[in-house]
Amino acid sequence: MLFGDGFVACQAELPTLMSSCTSACIKESYNLKQKEILLNAAKSILSLSANLEWKEYISYLCMHVDGIEINRCSGLVLELDGTKNSAIILTSAWLICTNKPFDEWSDKKYAPEAKVTIHLLDGITVDGELLYFSKHYDIAFYEILVRSHLQTLPLELDPEYGEDLFVLARDKNMDFICKTVQMMYVDPCEYQHNHYMFIGGSIPKCGTGGTLVNLNGKIMGMLFDTLPLAAFIPSSLIIRCLGLLRQYGRVVRPQLGLKLATVGLLDMAHIELLSRRYGVTSGLIVGEVSAGCFAERVGIRRGDVILSCQGVRISSVAQLEEILLDIGEKHIGKGNGVGSEANVEVKP
Repeated sequence: MLFGDGFVACQAELPTLMSSCTSACIKESYNLKQKEILLNAAKSILSLSANLEWKEYISYLCMHVDGIEINRCSGLVLELDGTKNSAIILTSAWLICTNKPFDEWSDKKYAPEAKVTIHLLDGITVDGELLYFSKHYDIAFYEILVRSHLQTLPLELDPEYGEDLFVLARDKNMDFICKTVQMMYVDPCEYQHNHYMFIGGSIPKCGTGGTLVNLNGKIMGMLFDTLPLAAFIPSSLIIRCLGLLRQYGRVVRPQLGLKLATVGLLDMAHIELLSRRYGVTSGLIVGEVSAGCFAERVGIRRGDVILSCQGVRISSVAQLEEILLDIGEKHIGKGNGVGSEANVEVKP
């Protein structure tokens, strides 16, 4: 039997015969155990797109354009509810952000009314219902009705600097993005959020909202496409935010108005100098104090080192964030309003 060029072309489109050199493919070698872990984790990684129904009229063509895609991100199946046949999807609030200034401390504009489409693994798409998004953490929670097999992964609370991790995400074609990276021993730049942690190298733009997984298949955090290094928010903060969302329908924390650096992330000569002169070997260095903020009112100044909060010794920003979330939870739990003042004990 003879086959023409058309048959060969059709064969070339079969998944079994596709070239591995796609835009989403990172050429790395994995052993059988790692491949098993990655294939299992892939069942939790989705793609999300956000659209706004804008009506644009071009006068000379009288064209009407609807459904402009504003962003595309990756997402993680965070929870499954068998009773409701629903799932909670975690992604980045960048998905619905219409204005992303370079300095993340600047005000960003969001479009919570955007139509968010969840692209499932079987090719089906479903609409996501926005449960909540946090401007501070740039995370968003969406709920969907489950129509295909999905699964969740356990979260790891204790990341270790220097350990090997997997970046997991999906591109606009739903191709699986996988890359081996290391957790870096660095602090955020002055224009980045205090609570960011970092990995070596970069990730694709669509990798924002993707997942960082350790070699045991546990989630270490959620990814952001930032420069010069890709950032992530650790799982410990994700868990606290989810707990607040479940109980109070929102994420609440006091605003200190500080830019911070970690003493433990300084070079050894610098740490030794602080130890020798001031007896300081851990804590958070105040890099900037916002005018009129709570910290300024209680006397905290640039160059101070915060040693404790609520009587607890602090060695990392993530630890401070957990304490602030705990304060917010207790404050709103007592019936206080979101905009009311809470008592925060910070000692330099």
